[in-house]
Amino acid sequence: TLMGVGEWKDYSSQERLPVVVKIETGTNTDYFVGFNRAAGANAQNDEADDLVTIVETGNNGNSYSQSFLKGYINTGQTYEFTNWQGSGANLIVRADSINKLASPGTATVTITLGDLPPTPAPTPCPLYDSVKLDLTTDSYPTEITWVLKNSEGSEVATSPAYSDSNTEYTFEGCFDVCGGEFVIQDGFGDGICCSYGEGSYT
Repeated sequence: TLMGVGEWKDYSSQERLPVVVKIETGTNTDYFVGFNRAAGANAQNDEADDLVTIVETGNNGNSYSQSFLKGYINTGQTYEFTNWQGSGANLIVRADSINKLASPGTATVTITLGDLPPTPAPTPCPLYDSVKLDLTTDSYPTEITWVLKNSEGSEVATSPAYSDSNTEYTFEGCFDVCGGEFVIQDGFGDGICCSYGEGSYT
């Protein structure tokens, strides 16, 4: 379980969680998995708000070097390093859950070489509403965005960056959305069905 660096200073040492996990390669080039929590000093992110990020660094991650954002994932999504270090197996990073309502906000991540373990069962929502979105993209998935708002109009969840056309995605979480709204948009303005693929959502 990770917390965002923007909230780290706001909690005592007993309350703090790891900010990043280092994936050691044995070379000067390593990778860091973190939670890009859009809060505190990190509130004005330009990209990947409240998503799990995978960053490549040099100098063995111990001193200054140029870094590269390799990818970012939302709940239920994975990032794969194909044929990790010639092992014949993929190194897989999976975002099991992202909780922006917790204090601090957290992301639970699984990193494994080879087959992933089963996805953990969702945690019951004792205080908030359980939300599930099943969305199938059309032929232009990058045009699809959505936002979930609470009763005060504040955003509590936003869409990931969809990249695969005609593909089913599932989003689940616990949110205080009673009296709020769900807004989905197509960037081109022609909807997600049916001239360019049969997109849908429930």
